[in-house]
Amino acid sequence: MKKKILITGSSGHSGSQIAALLGKTYDIVGVDIAEGKYTSDTGSLTDKDFLLRATEGVTAIIHTASLHAPHVATHSRKDFIDTNISGTLNLLEASESNGVTKFIYTSTTSLYGESLDAENQAVWITEEVPTIPRDIYDITKIAAEGLCRDFFNKERLQTAVLRVSRFWNEPMERRLFYRMYRGVDVRDVALAHKLAIEKDLQKFDVFNISAQSIFTADDLRDLKHNLRILLEKKNPKLIAYYAAMNWPLPDSIDRVYVIDKAKRELGYNPEHNIKEMLEAL
Repeated sequence: MKKKILITGSSGHSGSQIAALLGKTYDIVGVDIAEGKYTSDTGSLTDKDFLLRATEGVTAIIHTASLHAPHVATHSRKDFIDTNISGTLNLLEASESNGVTKFIYTSTTSLYGESLDAENQAVWITEEVPTIPRDIYDITKIAAEGLCRDFFNKERLQTAVLRVSRFWNEPMERRLFYRMYRGVDVRDVALAHKLAIEKDLQKFDVFNISAQSIFTADDLRDLKHNLRILLEKKNPKLIAYYAAMNWPLPDSIDRVYVIDKAKRELGYNPEHNIKEMLEAL
């Protein structure tokens, strides 16, 4: 009998991709407030009874549903707290009530916040960098991570957090540039969740999920102040492509998301990096 995995946000960009991948191996219960191809149950994270019903017979949960950064302009702080914090708590409590054994929380690299700001060089962002929130989105995602940690420590629910970098659809000019240091393909996002759901989590942990950067810690000052010279060495094909498309090349990069921990402990090896992206174009 196949294990049953519940995916929240199953009608969304990442949730649907995760459901498509995991659906090859597991029975999927898709939960979202909106209908979608992979959504079997429509309802809100604020509805405790709905979540209790949805989690019956479920072995593991992947929780992607959230209000996101663009919603800061359209939703109140209370909306964010209700969905991102209280909704996560409701789902964790339903997991405990129904004997769910594993809970993977989809978080964001956005919550590094003010730690991304440095004048002299780009910032090398590992999971040990402090989270310093800049808005209610960051605040609620940090709080939800804390709830996952608490349920691991107190209730022995296996929980882990994937801090996912930028993956949504946006102009190719931006997506291509970001793939070098702060972006990821949604197919690799799905892969990371599959690896996490299949790992025996002996401790609570947090993992950065991004594309494989072409930069190293030795490049940080040049990233901030001598980017074009650095790219002429590291990625001349990108410069040529931007010139062919008549796109202006940005003159600075402020951070690099480091995925060494996810590679080492989850076996994460993203397949859609800047090299593959340029080849496809």
